[in-house]
Amino acid sequence: MGRRLRVEYPGAIYHVVQRGNNREFIFGRPDERNYLIEQVSNAVEVDGVTVFAYVVMSNHYHLLLRTDGEFLSKVMHRINTKYSRYFNHDSGRDRTGVVFEGRYKAILVQNDDYLLSLVRYIHRNPVRAGIVSRLCDYRWSSDACYRQQGNRPGGDDFVNCDFILRMFSDKKQIALREYKRFMENDDGKDWENIPYVGDDSFAQLIEPRKQKVVRVSLDEILINTGVDAEELQQIKQGSRKRSLQEYKIAFTGEAIRQGYTMREIGLHINLSHVAISHLLNYKLDSK
Repeated sequence: MGRRLRVEYPGAIYHVVQRGNNREFIFGRPDERNYLIEQVSNAVEVDGVTVFAYVVMSNHYHLLLRTDGEFLSKVMHRINTKYSRYFNHDSGRDRTGVVFEGRYKAILVQNDDYLLSLVRYIHRNPVRAGIVSRLCDYRWSSDACYRQQGNRPGGDDFVNCDFILRMFSDKKQIALREYKRFMENDDGKDWENIPYVGDDSFAQLIEPRKQKVVRVSLDEILINTGVDAEELQQIKQGSRKRSLQEYKIAFTGEAIRQGYTMREIGLHINLSHVAISHLLNYKLDSK
């Protein structure tokens, strides 16, 4: 199966998940986690993204962001390339090889209505993993920025906390209290292993269902070539009369266009794959 196409447009919101190659611990040290966070911060300034939440775990990271400048593919290429160089060389390892698994997961989000649940899902990663029992005890997520209303010492001032907090209240103290309460209750939903976040109408926009093709029957295709009843039976019995050749060629070409396989076509008119292939080639050569 081919890869799902990326859907990218200005102002798109994504829940991004990037894992280490073979699930390796590529963020095992504090300096490594801090360096990745620094690259996310740079993306806000350089690429014009808006970051709503992040968490850096030992072998993967999550981002919730909106692409207000560069497309996501360029943003992620810059972040991952710089971190890979740091991890392989600048961190003192002097290693070679792939750092991240082949492709980051980018889950397109319909609109702001889903942001609260996604922020909570991202921030609660360390709790679900059993690393900490309280969100506030984990250092490498944007939860601390929210709890200190964007004034975290050393700062995550690149995280747009105000946008989310205003969803609770325009008054900061009330918003902060409601935020903390909201973070404590996990909705139990897996917001990661889904193709998109949105309603059915959104799904139609980004994943239009394939129209069901109603195929004409093989007999009808054959009749539509202009054969009479006797010729129809002769062709289906595998007759090699020269006078039937043009009907077979027309039949084979239309049957392929309708989505039938060469095996299905061959069985219907008692010919081998090779013979069907020759009929197709004859049709192509005659154009």
